[in-house]
Amino acid sequence: MLLRSGIIAAGSVKPTLVSTLDNSIYKSTVYLKFDAQYGYFGHGTRFTIFDPVAMSVVAEVNDSTHLSSVSCVELSADGNYIFLACEQNASVTVYNISTKSSPTFVQQFKGPTPNTSLNGVSFIKRSGNTLFATTLSRNSVALIDCTDPTNLAWISEFRGPTPGTSLKSCRRCDIDPVNNILYYVCDDTSAGTHRFGAADISTPASPVELWSISNDDVFSSRGVYYVASRNLVFVNATLNTPFLGAVTAYDVSNPLVTPAKVGQAVGFGTATSVTSLEATRSTAFITKGSKIYAAVVAETPDNISLFDWTDAANPVRIGGVKSTTNLNSPLDIQIGPDGYAYAGNFASNSLSVEGVSKWNLNLP
Repeated sequence: MLLRSGIIAAGSVKPTLVSTLDNSIYKSTVYLKFDAQYGYFGHGTRFTIFDPVAMSVVAEVNDSTHLSSVSCVELSADGNYIFLACEQNASVTVYNISTKSSPTFVQQFKGPTPNTSLNGVSFIKRSGNTLFATTLSRNSVALIDCTDPTNLAWISEFRGPTPGTSLKSCRRCDIDPVNNILYYVCDDTSAGTHRFGAADISTPASPVELWSISNDDVFSSRGVYYVASRNLVFVNATLNTPFLGAVTAYDVSNPLVTPAKVGQAVGFGTATSVTSLEATRSTAFITKGSKIYAAVVAETPDNISLFDWTDAANPVRIGGVKSTTNLNSPLDIQIGPDGYAYAGNFASNSLSVEGVSKWNLNLP
């Protein structure tokens, strides 16, 4: 039986705020990234390196020449370079960060056809020595060789069977490196758009579509996460149903065939209530012993929702927290090296709104 969790009770576990990154120039955070010691995020024409323990800034780069609408950051395999997805200038910009306090510009990569190849790039994910970049305007996932971070090289792009339509407004992706599978989601709700799909990338120069799903469970999809330990892919989406957003789990034990929906956690109440998942796009997973938990942020209600997803078919809502100051349109949630959850907040026009907030999830 498929249980749509959260309908009966909101749960009693409430995350507590630990601290924030306090300064007006650090507002409008999109996606966060961590290594073993530092945190990274981009915003507008800037990117920031910060100490997550002290919640203090280590370096701030403001580069209006090479950075525009920085939406996502990724790190090289050795951690000495940062890759920045720049949506407005259709590029992936590289900085040397081997000295954390003094980043230096390396290159601005625009692909084989500048202003087209990476048009609207909004997310990047590294797997091995390949960067996977999703584009909202090119409607694609670009594959870029980052073996040498100082000299990025174009490999290919995946646009689906109907270029311009299949991956319209492609929002995010994740990789299964063992089976060479690319999972992607798209935010567009037009007919023909593959809202959630997969491609075989065993030959990186020629990705091949495997399957796609376009039903209401993945309506306006904004996040996708492959959890190898469970053979599951989770999709964050705004449902075209009475429910207020959802995270849906799919069984990808056999990634070559269209997966079956296993379990689904849905939002309820009003669009802005603590139990809503409207406009959700990011989930962080935490394993404690035999338990696996999901922490989900949603833009519209300014909240974090917590689910016990140990039983894949029966996710149970165990709690959450809402804050218009410290969770203002959160777009991302990540677990830092210290075990705390960090939320990246996008709506930041007011000095009272913090760009990054640090939370103790208080999981049982």
